[in-house]
Amino acid sequence: RIAGAPGDGELRERAAELIGDLFQPADDLVLLLVGEAIDQTSCSLSADELTLWFTSFGAVRKSTRATTAAPWGASQAINIIDTPTYSKSPTLTPDEQQRVLSLDVDNVIYLERTGPMDYTYSGPVSSGVSGTGPCQMSADGLYLYFGATRNGHLIPHRMSRTSTTDPFGSTEYMEDAVFTSGDNWLQCHAIPDGTVLFGTRNNDGTWAGDHLFSATGSLGTGVPLTWAKVGQLDLSPNPATDGLTFVLPEGWPNATIWIIDSRGVALLRRSTFSQRTPIDLAGFDPGLYVLIAERAGARIADRFEVIH
Repeated sequence: RIAGAPGDGELRERAAELIGDLFQPADDLVLLLVGEAIDQTSCSLSADELTLWFTSFGAVRKSTRATTAAPWGASQAINIIDTPTYSKSPTLTPDEQQRVLSLDVDNVIYLERTGPMDYTYSGPVSSGVSGTGPCQMSADGLYLYFGATRNGHLIPHRMSRTSTTDPFGSTEYMEDAVFTSGDNWLQCHAIPDGTVLFGTRNNDGTWAGDHLFSATGSLGTGVPLTWAKVGQLDLSPNPATDGLTFVLPEGWPNATIWIIDSRGVALLRRSTFSQRTPIDLAGFDPGLYVLIAERAGARIADRFEVIH
């Protein structure tokens, strides 16, 4: 044991608090759409969280509930007129009169409501960029967020408009170093309080090193240029063999770090005064570990695996 280290129980409690809040154990997951087809993808919630839109085998469907505590009802198919059958990332204006869909790379379209369960193609969303992917509107329908390619990297973009009856325009990009690592996929999520989240996926198509980023700064006054991982440190490589490097978030010039094993035992404690810090893992047994960083009362953590 390291002299001066917190007790096992305290370390376990910190790790559970910091990581468990983001990723719940599998036993705690709840199946939302019971009896539905298994190919449920590209989900989005209405601003009141009472309508869930998703795609299933390329078709758009929706499910509703009476309250946020009530279960979701059986889904209904949406009739999409004059468009290809396969679609993804359905996102709607608050009155549900206009829908934006992503069909494939560089093909994002408008749909207008023409019946209770009918939407008809009304034109493309011309962003002026390439490699556009899944998209989502803000809760007020005035911003459209999506990933697109710039200078060979997939980074977040947004388009804006002054009213929901206007077309989207004024494409802006939100570039930062954290998005230049070669991730080949971005999924955006704009929640009602104005926070914008982007999830990333590795170039090999897996989620082994996926990250979740949030924007900092006011969305009402301009494009946020600074992005930070949500509750995570940037650890690489992961899995690791002999060593790894971690990167502190923006605004963290220094921190005290701990590495604990799956039993809650502290194996390493050190102070760092560099945003990018290497760690020697010689002597670490294969297995799962947690790195906790603390600074000025704030704590963040991330998991990593050691393999030999």
